[in-house]
Amino acid sequence: MRQTKPLRLVFSLVTNHFGGRSYGSEALCLLINFAYRRLNLHEIFLTAYSFNPRAIACYEKVGFKKIGEKRESVARDHQYYNKVLMDILPDEFYEKNPQYKPTDVEKW
Repeated sequence: MRQTKPLRLVFSLVTNHFGGRSYGSEALCLLINFAYRRLNLHEIFLTAYSFNPRAIACYEKVGFKKIGEKRESVARDHQYYNKVLMDILPDEFYEKNPQYKPTDVEKW
């Protein structure tokens, strides 16, 4: 089995103009599918911030799971917020998003 390094995902959701239309989650699914099928990655992780619940909800919708928090580690507008560490594995992604799952004919 080939060893792969985890991918740290840097993804910014632009919600002001397109908010609520699922463009962010669709773009994220396409990126994750590419990472698993073409780059042969096994784990993707990201850091979200507790002041951005819409982004966290988008990540959870796609299948990311919270794996930890660093409490009050970022300051914004004179308040402290948590960093939320999240990750996703291929089985979790394809279970939540079966439309991207490779068929028997397709290669990983």
